[in-house]
Amino acid sequence: FALTFNDAFDERVTREVAPRGGAPAPARPAAWDALTLVEDREVELQISAERFGLETAHKCEWELRELDAYVGALLDAPAGEPVRNPLRPEVVGDAMIRAVDAVSERPEVRKVLGAEIGRSLADALPAAYGEIVADLRNAGVQPLSLAVRQRAARVDASGVATDFDTLGRP
Repeated sequence: FALTFNDAFDERVTREVAPRGGAPAPARPAAWDALTLVEDREVELQISAERFGLETAHKCEWELRELDAYVGALLDAPAGEPVRNPLRPEVVGDAMIRAVDAVSERPEVRKVLGAEIGRSLADALPAAYGEIVADLRNAGVQPLSLAVRQRAARVDASGVATDFDTLGRP
């Protein structure tokens, strides 16, 4: 379990922090016999990991927001763009689900293990995120500051730009 968890987590974190939008891969002619469909089991693993992430994220929402600011500073995220935190719950959930998948071939056992380990992990993540933030703060990392986002001016029914929303509030 631990080996699979560590390998899956390391692989996913590496993929998350890799630069996006690099040079496109050179086009190769399609080899129809080499094409395969994504296996059903892989799709199930991805859905389980996303479900874990969604269920867990609300338990540690404030810790995640604070961690995102520090991770954004470490990854040198451009101002105003959302930070793709490589330690977010769905990344941890992906590693956890893959580790559970590795220890049992029986679906009913995987389901129970995933639920129980997931529940324990979800309870532990807020404290872990808090400790990571404290360690980063103690190391002198400065979080990203809040950025002001520009929004388009609202236009009322007569076509005049206004600073009021549809309820007449500024």
